This record gives sequence, structure tokens and C-alpha cells, in this order.
Amino acid sequence: MAAATRLQAEDYLWPLTTLRDTLLNPGATLPSPKLRLIFTHHIDRLRTPWRRAKSGSKDGPNVFSQPTVSPAPGVQVDIDEPSRALASKLAECTGIAGAEACLLVKSYTTYVQDGSATELDALLVWYSEECLALAQIALEILHLAAQAGDSEWVKLAQDIREEMMPDAAEYMEGLFKGWAGLAQQGLGEKQARHALFWSSHQLRLQSAVLEILFLVLYQTPERPILISEGLVRGFMASSFATEQANRDVWESDTECQRLSVRIRDLALLIVLDAIGIGGIVEPGENELVSALRNSKDAILSLHLFINDQTSGLSPGPASSEGGMAPVFPMTPLPAVSLAWAILLHSLPPDRMPPNTGYEGQAYQEMAARSLAESSGLFPWLGEILTGPLLSVSPLGASRDRNETSRRKVLKDLLIGLVSMMRLSNLPDRADLYNVWDMLFSTGSPSTSLALSADYWVADHPQPLRRALLDESRYPYDPALLPNILTSLSGITDENAAEAELFDVRPIQRVAEYFSNLEAVVIPTETGWYRFLNKDAEGRMLVEAARDLVLPGGKVVHAGSQGVVLEEKGARHLVTWQIPLPGWTIMIEVMRAASGLRDLNQRDAAVSDNCVCLSVADLGGKGGLLAGLRLLSCVLKPIGGIAARLLTLIPPTGGHAVYTILEIVFQTLQQIEADDYIAATLSLDILTSLLHFHPSLVSAAIRSTGFFGVPGRKRGLAYSLVHADSARGTHEITASLHCVVSAMVACSFQDQEDDASLRAAVHHTFADAWSMFAGWRYAEPTRKYVLASRLCELYETILSHPTEADGITLTAAAQATIEVFITSASTITYRPIVELLVQGPAVAQRMAANHQVGEAAAVTRAVEAAINLLSALLRVSIKSGVSAANLPFSLFSATSVVDGEKVSLVEAILHLAVSPSTSVRTPLLKLVRTFLNSTALDPRKPSLAGLLRNADTTCAQLSRLAAEDAAPEQRAALWDLLATIISTQPGCAPACIGLESALAAPLDLAVTQLSAPETFDDIPQVLSSALAFCHAALIFPSATSTIPTLRTNKPFWKAIYDIASTSVPTPPTFQLSIHTPDFAARITSYAYATQARANAAALLATELQLLGDDEEKSEALDLIMGTWRNGERLAEMVGKATHSSCEPELQAREGKRLEVAGIRVERSRSTRMLCERDYGIAFLYDGNPQARDPDHQPVVNLALDTLNLNWSMLEADIALTRAFRSLADNVASWAEGDPLAAKTALRAAAVVGEITADERRSGDAMRGVHFERLSILAVLLQIALAEDVQVDSAPLDTISAQVRTIIENPEFPPILSMRQPELPPIHRPTLDILQSLFARLAARPMTISIENTVEVGGSFILEAADLALDSVRRGTGAPSDLALTTTPLCEMIGLKTTVWLDKLASSNLIQRSLELVNRVRIQSGNVPAYLPSVLLLHLALANHPRAAEKLAVSGILPAYGDNAIATEAEYGRITPDVGEYSVHSAWCGMLLVVKTLLASLPDTASFVRSDVIPFVRLTTFQTIKNLSWDADSPLSLPAIQEMSSTIELFHAISTSIGANITLLSDFSSAALPLLVSIRFALNHPRLLSAQIAPSTEEEQAALHKELEHVEAQQEVVLVDFAKTPILGSRTADLVKAARTVLLTLVGFSGAWDVMTGQRDADEGLVIITEEEVNSASADPVGIINDFQSLANTLSDQISATTDEGTVLLRVCHQLAEAGSLLSASQILLRRAVLPERQDEDSIMRDDEKVGKGGRVSIGSGSERDRAEGLLRELEGDWRAISNGAGAVGDRALGRWLEEGLERAFEDVQE
Repeated sequence: MAAATRLQAEDYLWPLTTLRDTLLNPGATLPSPKLRLIFTHHIDRLRTPWRRAKSGSKDGPNVFSQPTVSPAPGVQVDIDEPSRALASKLAECTGIAGAEACLLVKSYTTYVQDGSATELDALLVWYSEECLALAQIALEILHLAAQAGDSEWVKLAQDIREEMMPDAAEYMEGLFKGWAGLAQQGLGEKQARHALFWSSHQLRLQSAVLEILFLVLYQTPERPILISEGLVRGFMASSFATEQANRDVWESDTECQRLSVRIRDLALLIVLDAIGIGGIVEPGENELVSALRNSKDAILSLHLFINDQTSGLSPGPASSEGGMAPVFPMTPLPAVSLAWAILLHSLPPDRMPPNTGYEGQAYQEMAARSLAESSGLFPWLGEILTGPLLSVSPLGASRDRNETSRRKVLKDLLIGLVSMMRLSNLPDRADLYNVWDMLFSTGSPSTSLALSADYWVADHPQPLRRALLDESRYPYDPALLPNILTSLSGITDENAAEAELFDVRPIQRVAEYFSNLEAVVIPTETGWYRFLNKDAEGRMLVEAARDLVLPGGKVVHAGSQGVVLEEKGARHLVTWQIPLPGWTIMIEVMRAASGLRDLNQRDAAVSDNCVCLSVADLGGKGGLLAGLRLLSCVLKPIGGIAARLLTLIPPTGGHAVYTILEIVFQTLQQIEADDYIAATLSLDILTSLLHFHPSLVSAAIRSTGFFGVPGRKRGLAYSLVHADSARGTHEITASLHCVVSAMVACSFQDQEDDASLRAAVHHTFADAWSMFAGWRYAEPTRKYVLASRLCELYETILSHPTEADGITLTAAAQATIEVFITSASTITYRPIVELLVQGPAVAQRMAANHQVGEAAAVTRAVEAAINLLSALLRVSIKSGVSAANLPFSLFSATSVVDGEKVSLVEAILHLAVSPSTSVRTPLLKLVRTFLNSTALDPRKPSLAGLLRNADTTCAQLSRLAAEDAAPEQRAALWDLLATIISTQPGCAPACIGLESALAAPLDLAVTQLSAPETFDDIPQVLSSALAFCHAALIFPSATSTIPTLRTNKPFWKAIYDIASTSVPTPPTFQLSIHTPDFAARITSYAYATQARANAAALLATELQLLGDDEEKSEALDLIMGTWRNGERLAEMVGKATHSSCEPELQAREGKRLEVAGIRVERSRSTRMLCERDYGIAFLYDGNPQARDPDHQPVVNLALDTLNLNWSMLEADIALTRAFRSLADNVASWAEGDPLAAKTALRAAAVVGEITADERRSGDAMRGVHFERLSILAVLLQIALAEDVQVDSAPLDTISAQVRTIIENPEFPPILSMRQPELPPIHRPTLDILQSLFARLAARPMTISIENTVEVGGSFILEAADLALDSVRRGTGAPSDLALTTTPLCEMIGLKTTVWLDKLASSNLIQRSLELVNRVRIQSGNVPAYLPSVLLLHLALANHPRAAEKLAVSGILPAYGDNAIATEAEYGRITPDVGEYSVHSAWCGMLLVVKTLLASLPDTASFVRSDVIPFVRLTTFQTIKNLSWDADSPLSLPAIQEMSSTIELFHAISTSIGANITLLSDFSSAALPLLVSIRFALNHPRLLSAQIAPSTEEEQAALHKELEHVEAQQEVVLVDFAKTPILGSRTADLVKAARTVLLTLVGFSGAWDVMTGQRDADEGLVIITEEEVNSASADPVGIINDFQSLANTLSDQISATTDEGTVLLRVCHQLAEAGSLLSASQILLRRAVLPERQDEDSIMRDDEKVGKGGRVSIGSGSERDRAEGLLRELEGDWRAISNGAGAVGDRALGRWLEEGLERAFEDVQE
């Protein structure tokens, strides 16, 4: 903030032109503290504004040899050698001080030339501009200081004025002397080479100084007498500043002559104001405000002087006959003489100067001199009003703030005249009316309006001043009164909206006056009246002898009194005092003038009782044009005046509109080539009528064929345009376009005539757009005015191309799209290209030539072309136009810039970066629109390919970011750079930076964002800069700059501060909407909120990019700090979930628009969301017109209100979405953090309360509701994680809030399931229920929790039912079904069954089974919904009562009747890892069946009726799955299917117990599998080689594990720490073997056999298909081997890991199951041995076994072999079970051994 207390060196170099522009647009660039110091530095210059710099007489000898110059004590500015040399030349040529010259050159090279200057001529031009800027600054300070209010700028100007002008009298004296010096200053020897330049410079400076003098004089009514007297004498003595020293130099130059006339007229106005005209006419509280009027001596002295000066104006005859005198004096002395006469007339007798030799009073003589025809008073005034001082360019509003005060002086002069004498005594009263008309109608729109309002308030109430209207002799003279009333309305097309703001509406007073005329003046024959008397002035008072019927039907009844004004011939002019509206007579006058008959269809006639007068009897001429002027004025849609007026006009065809239309069309048909004024007025009336009765006027246009028939015939409009183009002025064409624009505007209402509208648009394109570029123009700028209107018309049509439904194109849009897109060619876009490429240069040249209005018109045309092209791009997107076609391909077309051929987009960017461009922001936005509109098109052009040097162009754009420009421009630049990064990868590196260090503009963005206080007053720029950084951060091919950005701690700290800082509360619509800064405050709030959103999104992206292996970043530390601070996070969440939506406000404003006849949806913006600017044109950017103009302010306010509310709402939604993204990315870092979980729970309670209490409805709030629920879901995911302790109180609160949310009548979550087009509220709701139910499972049920479970369960079941139904009908997304299953699983685990009743009443199970039946396999995959259906079945199968419902609903028949079962039936399902593979679905079905069997309380009948048939059906798949051998690869899907199959059989065995058939079937496949598993476990190296990876990551990890195995001498596959994949696969095999043995235990009834509950049955013996020749091949031997393997594996397993602990338990189960199965099989086989052959062989065998010997299996009888094998197996079993390393339950082993002993004893017995 040092700049606020002390200026830096560069601040002293600010050009004065820049300071002037700052004052012209207060608040645009510099902060007030620095600006105050800069003005203080220039205060001495402002005291002498006619002198730019100090004289060089006091320069030291070495000033140009010093490397530095000191503009102020302690400040040094470096000046290089070339600059010092140029400064020396400048000082020599201008005579200024050397130091001043050096500073001027330095400023020039810094801010204008951008480097170094070498040409003195260019520097001199700039020096001249700086001199003028100094005077203009002084002028603007005076203007600002005089304004009302206490704004910062007004206070600054007032402070500077006090220092600049401590004494007004001395300041005025200095200004006059300064001007006099300039006027008499000759050219020096050094200036002779550029004599004309220096002469014109002096004239411009004189004009600027006199502007200041006039303003100070006007603002200082109480001034010393000497000042007033001195100014009068001085300027009159100088012949009103026409005596110039250098006249011979510039006398033949047109521009200098114009300046000379301007100076002369300024001098006259200064003299008039010095006399004190304003104080005389409007004295205010003190009638003697002017000190001059109070001094008799001063009056006498000045009277003698003025009398002497005006002595040549003695009254005399005119020099020519009729009209204005063509010759008059060379000085405007008549005006001074008149002003002095007015002053004398106002004096009391004691101050009146004595007569000086003439009769009568002094003021009469002075008035007679000024009003003599030979003096030419009115021609002089007309010359001034149309001269360079007061004339206004018709192409743009005047920026001259002195204009109103200048015209006010002349108005006071004329008011003083009519107050001083009767108009009837004026010899040239028509000239007075002409001057009066010019005074009010030739000024700028704002000035005309202000002057008119001033007249109606201050002058009209006084009868003398009202005489101009009352004595206009209407309708005898039908033009005077309408013309003067038109000028007094102050209304033009440009200021119609401004007129609504005035307390007194001049147009309303005009309409009231003309509607209530108090008298009419008509020629009256002497026989029609009787003489009564004479009045005080000697005029005859008469009485009507007959009824005089006027045209239009109004009657002057017999007996009415009148006054004879003039006696001319047989008829005398009589004014009859009768009240009547003037409209009826005026309409008749206009009808007669246009050739139409009287409305009453009668001719004038005379009878004994009445006289019927015709228009011809009135005697006047010129009424048509005057009437058109007045109608054009009063029919403007202001204040409901036109609607009341139409009731006073006699109707034709049932409506007054037809009366006017008949005149209008008749006039247009009779227009001659040079009569363009009547045509333009007629078209203006047509435009105005369209606002009130669009249907009537459109019908009339269509019926008259005004625009012709497209493709068939041309209409009257073509003839008008053709005649207009031949003349070269094109006013008619411009007015025609206003008619078409009005027709387009009417289409926003319900009335729309498609045929006439299509014809109008077609005419505009065919007869204007396609032709206007080749027309001849009397004024070159007219071309740009016409182009502007055409572009604005088409832009209006294309900006809102659809009807209220948002789909159907309007008639105008269809016609426009046809010509501009569908059938367009490059020629169609030629006018747009020319405007874009050539327009800015033309505007720059005009501005340099001081043609401000013309330059503004060209700039407006360029902006209109930009807007039209942008609208074409947007419409093309919606029309599906390819990026390779027009209008997109236009940007690739070749244009010429600076003599080089470049693409149009490069030409646009070249103009945008040009320092002198005035349309930079629109150009930047146009390029951004082009890039966004082609972003998703695969045929989009490459921006890098369209630019000759992308790096250079991007660097130029980057330099613009450093400029201290307007916020809108800076925001547009950051937005464009962000868009380039997002859509054009080829140019993105140049926008980001190519080096490791931060490069511009990223460096600039980071620097500015690191000090966010620089954005305190411009949140729009802050928001855009953050968006740019976000685009750079997520750029896919990020350069080395991005890592540097990610490690910039101050940057991330600033970003965090922005994201966490609260935005000030915005004003309320109810209380503050009518405050002046309301819209600005709302817009600021929206952008500040958007900046927070962008900052949060930036943080979210940083966390997303942060990898697990990266060090924790500054952003993560800051965010986690918030996530561990309950109060801070709760506050942040509360702000992030706030919504400014006001549905009641929107409904109320929408109703107001509806009442006004506005279809608001027609005004919805077609801009892409990223293009829209927050504010009063955010969502609805149309300009609809109300049916009733009185409702237009209501319409405008309603649209502004809606846009502002939507701005706030959209910004709030952006913040909510950004915070949701941030929460999503924080979740992975915060999960498992107890403190973060506790904080998240507190924040969740805040969000839950806000969401639960929400009762606002509408689509917008539904979207907000979805975002809030998503945030709540993430917070609960963190807070309710499995390993986090949660207190019961907050959990109960959350539970109650969730119940309220689900029951919310405004946003029931189930609604989004039924209507997929709505925001999917059900999804986060399901996630919330999942997290909540998971934590409630471990808690006891309370009434509150049960209520939540009941409500939530009902929603989950209904959601699942709807999801299934939508999938069944093919309209739903499988993802919704997947979402319902997870919370359903959690709900089933709760300690309550309240949801079961809901399940019974739903079609959930039936629909899911129907989907299973309808499964079709395509490309090897099942439908995407099937995994979710199976998961749903699994969830239900886990609950016993739900499982029963599944079972009785026919789940197994459904599983057996689909495409998957068919594949399994033929054994065609192969292992696959795909999520939607047939194999995955098959395994899921097996898992559901197994779970069902585990959950059902009594499953035997179910197994026999449903499960076994299913198993029988899929036998081939079972055999295929269990047929794995150790030499085949073992994949994870294969082993999963193997496990599922075995577990299913185990479940069956558990359900039905021993079953010979199933034992036989299962053992035939299980035994070979056990052999394979045994072999694999005994050969670990081979097993490790057969394991197949499922993913690429697993393959890489498995490769490392195999390397580890190869390095081991003794392989251990169950080392989960070192070989997790191998260990997992090995464990799976062990588990499979365990389950096989348990299944065989069940099917063989092993337990019952051992306990004696089942008799020995040969069918329960496990046998192999092949003959067994060894113990190792015997089933019991195989089982015994697994006991041994269990013992071995148990020794290798480490219980330090969870996997090891589980596998150790499995090994114990494997050993125990094997021991039980072996013992039971040995017992069964002993019981079913063949009959013994003899007793001796038995004894011998017993002895051998007892001695430890083995019996030869291949020898002896069958019994011997069987018994020998059995004893060998028994011996192996005993050895394994009783071995030192045996695992399992030893008690079980001893019990089994005892059982075998008893059984063998029974057998031996």
C-alpha cells in the first residue's frame, strides 16, 4: 500500500490523456489514493491549463547530459541517450523546460510508443494532445465537483477544485488572460516549419480554455462586477475572439475555420452569461443575484459601451424580401443587444440608464436594434445552434458536458425575449419558431430532454413564457405548433428510456397540451361573426353568428367569443376561445395533405345555421410533415401516452390505428426521391404502433404487401431502399430496419405474424444485407450505422431463436438460419469480416481526427458484428453444423492484416492485442466462443495451425494480463487463456509456460493470486484467474511448470484462504432492490462466491493429482487442518451448502411478466454457461417489450430481479459442487483418521439440518438438494467408517435428519427413480443409508432408529423394485440397481425386521427372477444388470425369512431356465475375469444357492425339489470345473468357481445328510480333484509355475514372487509376507480340499457311522472307478495324505498375519475332516468286507499286521487283498493321527481310534 502514500517514479510518467480518460470514466482504473497524489503533483499546471509545461529559461546547462531527471524531490527517472536527444529537440521546438521535455519523452516511450521514439513529428502530435488533456482535466474536475452526492470521485474532484481554484474570480481572470495570450501569440522561428499544425494547436487550446472559463462563469452566478464587465468588454473588443494573430496561416483550412467559429460562439455565450441572462430569467430566491444588476454605475458604463458597439444595428428595412435575411453583420452583436435589452427591461426605474438621444426607454431601443430584420438576430442564433459548438453528430451521443448549459443560456435569451414583448409585434415570428425548434431538437438526446423538462417546469406555467405555444395560430398555421411541441418533447429513440426517469415527462406535457387546446385560429368571413367590442390593446372582440364546423367534426358554436388577430381580404384571422383536442384537426390536415378524403366523406358547405369548413378553408400548408413529426414523437412507448392518444383519434375501420396506418402507407407510396424525412417519420410511426398493436399492424403490413412475397415479388420496402441508396443518406433504410426490429420484438409476445415476419427478414437480407456494402454513402460513417442495425437485428433473432418450449424455431429464426447457415456462402459473411478486420482501424483514425461520434458509431458496428458472429456460432452448435463448415470455417479463411495474409482468427487476435483497439473485450470473448463451440467436434481446427506463430500470439495475450485494465477486459483475457488450454492442446504450453520456473501468464496469475487483496474490488478477475490456474493444473500434457506450481506454498495458502473466506452477505431483494448499487453488490457477491468455488475446485484437483507415493502437499496439509477443526469445517460446510434461491420471488416476478404479456422463456439466453456474465443479463438477456408501455419498467425490473437472483443461485451451486468435489477427494485421505471422522460427523449434522429443514421447491432447489445430499454422503462415509468410534447422540441426530430428508414432500428421493430426467437424488440417499445402516447394525434398536429403518427400508425396497422394473422395460440404468443392493445388504444385517412387511408387498423378487429368465448372452457377456440382480438375491438370501420368500418364489427354476444355465448344461462356461462375463454370473448364481441353503431353516425338501435338479442340469459344468489337474494353469476365476461348486455340494450335504447317489456322483469328480490338489501341494515349484495372473499388476507382482521362489532351496508357498499371491492361491486349494472332505463326510454319513446311528451300507463307501492297487491310490489313502499335508503346512504357516491364522484354522479343519472321513470309511469297508475264506489265513494276516509287516495287495483272495489294503490304510491313519506333528482336535482323534477298535473287535468276534 506504499503507492497510496508516496508516488513511485513510474507514476510521474502517467500521460495526462490517461488521467483525463480516468475522469471521464470514474472508477475505471486507478485507485483514488494514488490518483489524488498524481493530481496534487499536477496542481500548478491545473491552475494555468493554457500552459502545459514550464518555460525553459531556467534550465541548467547540463540538463540533457544527465542520465536521470527528478520529477519530485527524492525521485529519479532514468533517461537514455536517444530520449535525451529527442527531448532536446522537443524543448527547442516548444520552448518548454528541458526536464519537462525529458519526462514527456520518457512518458511517450513508456506508454505510447512502447520502446523508443525517433520521429519528432509523432512526438509533437502527442505533446499537443497532452496540452489539450490538461485543460480537459481541469474541465472534468469542475464537472465532477459540481455533481450531487458524496461519492469518492465527487469528493476527490471537490478537493482538487479547492486547490486548483481557491478564488473563482482570480481563476477566471487568469483564464481570460491566458486565452488572450494564446490568441495574440505568433509562431516562433522553430514552429514555422509546421505553421498550420501549431496554429491549429493554438486554436484547440483556446477553445479548451474558453470551455473552462464558460463553465466557471456559469457555476459562479455571484461574481464580482469587474469580472462580468471585464469579460463583456474584453470579448466584444476582440470582436468575439475573432481577432487572431495567426489567421493568415489557417484562414484557408477547413478545420481551423471550424475551430475559429467555435471560439467565436463560445465568446458570445460567455458575454451573454456575463450579462447575467440566467439570473434575470430564473432569479431563484434572490431576484438580484447578479451584482451587475445592483450597480447603477456599472450598468451605465456597460450601457454606454454596448450602445456604442451596437450603434450599427439601427432599425431599418431588410436587405431582401421574405424569409431570413441573407446578409447580416460579421459579429453576433444582435444577440448581445437583445440580452442587454432584457437586462434593462428587468431593472427598476431608478437604475435605468438615461436616454441617449432616442425616444422611449433604453431597453426598447436596444430591443429594436436586435430585432430589426437587417440585424439578422435569428439567423445568427440559427448559425450558432447548427455550428460546430452546439451541433451534435447524429451518429452518437455527445460527450460534451457543457452542451446543456450552453443551450440553457440561449434558451434564457429567447425566454427573455418572449417575456419582454408580444409575439404579434415580431416582424419575423416564423424565424423565432425555427430557432426555438432548433434549440430543443438539434442537441444531444440527453440535453434535449433536460432542456424540455426545464421548460415545462420553469417556463410553461407562466403565461408570458407560454406565448410561444398559445400564439402559434393553430390550425391556421398547421406546422408551427406541432413542430414546436415535437421539439419540446425532448424525445428521441436514444433517450426514450432516460425519459422514464424524469419526474416531469415532457412528452406527457406535450400530449396534454395538444389534447386540450384552449383556442383555435381560423380564417373567418365577416358574415360569420358579429362585432362586440374592443379589448385593452385595441383588438376587436367578436361573437360567432353561426356554428363553424371544423374538419374532424368539432364545432365553434354560435355565440362563442373570439378576437380578430388580422384583417386580410374577405376573411379575417380570428382566434376562437373554445377547448378542443388538436388531434382530430391534425389528422384531417394530414389526410388532406396526403391526398386522402375527409373521414366524414363530405365537402365544405355553408347553410343558414352552420358553416362546414374543409382543410382547404383553413388556409395553412405544411401540416403533413409537422403532423408526422408530432405523431412520431407522442407514439413512443413512454408512460402510456400513446394508448390514451389513440382514444382521441377518430377511428377508421373500427380502430384509430387504421386511421394512422392509412396516412402512413399513403405517405410512403407518394414519397419522392428527395423527401426522405416524411418517409423516415412514417416508418418511425409504424415502428411505434407495432409496440401497441402488433397484430393489427402486422396484418396491415402483410395485406399491403409492404415487404413483398419472398421469391415472387418485391414490395414497397424495396422501392424505398432503392431510392434511399441512390441518394446515399440511407435514413429510410435505417428506419425500415427499425420496423423489422420492432416486428421481431413483438414476436416475444403472443402476437406473431409468421408470414409478414418471414417477408421482413427476407427483405432485410436480400435488399439490404447483400447490397449495402456496395452502396454509395454521402457520409462514410453511415455505412457503419447501417451495418450496426443489420447486425443487431440478426443478433436479436439468433440470440433467442426458439419459442417458449425451447425447441420450435421462430419464423424469424428459420428465415435467418436459412440464409446465414443452411444456404450460406463465404460472400454471406463478407460484411462481418470487413467490419472485424477494417472497422477498428477506421474507428481509430476517426478518434484521432476528433470525430468522437463517428468513431463511436464504427465501434458500435464492430461490436454488433462480433455479437452476431457469436450468436451464429451458438446457433450452429444447436443445429449440428460441423466445425469444418460455415460459420466455423470462417475463422480459417484468409484475411489481410498489415499487408500480410493471415487467418481470420489471427486477425482478430491481432486486433485484440493492439494497444489502440476499443473493442478488445468483445474480440477476446468472440475467440473464446469460437473455441468453446468447436471444442467437442472431432473436426475442429487447430488454433496452432491457424496462427503463424502460436507462441508469439500467446505471449502477446500474456502481456495483456499485466495491464491495469478494466475488470471485464482482464476477466475476458483470463477466460480466453483458460479456454485455449482446455480446448487447444497445441497452444496450451505457450499459455502455461515452457520452463521449469513459472512463466507468464501463469507467473502473473500466481503472483496476483498470492496476494489476493489485489482483487478485493474485482472478484470477477479473481474468479477468472483462478479458472485459468485450474485449467493449467489439469492440462493433460502438463509442462515442467506445473510441478513448480504445485510446490508453491504461498500460492496454495492464498488459494486456501480464498476458498475458506466467507463472502459478505448480499443485500436482500425485499429491502434493498431499489438502492443504486443493488445490482453491483449482487454481482460482486456472485463473482466472489464463484471465486471461492474456483479456489475449492483448484484444491480438489490438487488432492486428486496427489499420488500415494508423493510427499504431502501444502494444499493437503491446509485442507486436513480444516478437516480436523470441527468449528471451521462446520462453518465452511454451512457456507458451501447455502442457496440464494427464492422460488416465491421468481414466481412473483414471473407472474408480473406474464401479466405484461411477456413470455419470459423466449428471453432465455442461448449463451453457453461458461460465457455468461453474472448480473442483470445472466439468464434472460432479451429485451422484451410489454404490451402496455406503462408496464415496461415493471418488466425491466422483473427481468433484472430474476437475473440477479439466478446469478446468486448459480454461484452458490458452483460453490456447492466444488465443495462436493473437494470432499470426494479429501475422503481418501481422511478415512481412518479419528479426529477427521469426528469433525466430519459434526459437519454432517450441519448439512443434515440444512437439508432436512429445506422446504423450497423447484428444479433449481432439486439440484441443490442433490449436491447437499452428495456432500452429506461423503461426510458420513468418513465419519461412520468401520474402524471409527461414534457416539450415540450425534448418530441419533443424523438418523432423525435422514428420516426427515427421505420424508421431505418437496424432494422425495424416490421421485428421481420414477423420473430419470431429474437430478438423481436417490443415489446419494442410498449411499447415506448404506453408511448409516452399517453403523446401526451393532447398536440396539430404539423407536427412533426403527422409524428411520422403516422409512429408509421402504425407500430402498421401492427403489430396488423401480430399478428392476425400469431395467425390465429397458428404460433404466443398471447402476441404479447396483446402488440399491449395498444398502439392502446393510439393512438385512440390522436387528430389526420392520422392512420385511414392505418386502412382502413389493414385486421385488418376482421382477428380479423375471430378469434372470430373460438373460441373453451377447459377445460372451451377460446383461449389465445381472450382477446387481444376483447381489440382490444374495442380500435377501442372507436373511432366513427373506430367503424363504426367495425359495418359494422359484429362484432355482429361474436359475435353471436361462441362457447361463444352458451354457452350464453343456459345460461351455470358461473362467473369465470380466465383470459381466458368463463365468462371473455363474459363480454368482452358485453363491446365491449356497447362501440360500445356509439361511433356510429346513432345506431338505427344497434341496430335493429344487437344488438337486439344478445341480443335475449343470452336471457337465460341475465335472468340467472339478476336473482340474496339476499340470493345468490355475487362474483366480477357475479356483473361485471350483470353490463355489464345492461349497454348494457341501451345503447340499449339510441339508440332506448321507446320500448314496450324490456321494457317488460327487466322489467321482472330487477324488480326481483331490489327487490333483495333493500332487500340486506336494510339488510347490510346479504349482507356482501353474498359477495364472488375472491382471497386469498381479502379473508383475507374481513375477517377483516366482523369482523369490526360484532362489529358495526349500519352497514354502504359504509365506504370505513374501509371496502373497502364491500363498493366496495355495490357501484356496487347501480350502477347496477341506470343503471336499467335509462334503464327503456329509454325503457318506461319516459321523453317524462312527456314532453307530447309521448301519453300515456298502453304498456309503467311497470308491473309485478304476481298480486300486496301492494305498496311495485308494480314496482313504488320498484322504490320509491330506491329513499329512495339513500337518506339514501347519508347520510352514506363520500366524503373524491374518491370512496365516485363517489358513492354520483351515488346516486343522482339513486334518479333522480327513481323520473323520478316513475312520468312517475304514469302518464301513471293514463292515462290508467279503466273506473270510479260513481262520488260519486270518490269524496269519493278524500276526503280520501286529509285527508291522504289510500284506501283499496283489496276492491272496479278494477278501485278503481288501482286508490287507484296509489294514494298511488303518495303519497309515493311526500313524498320521498319532504322529508328533498331527494337528486338529486330539480328543477327536482318540475318539475315532476308540471307535475303530470297537468296530474291529466286533468284526473279529
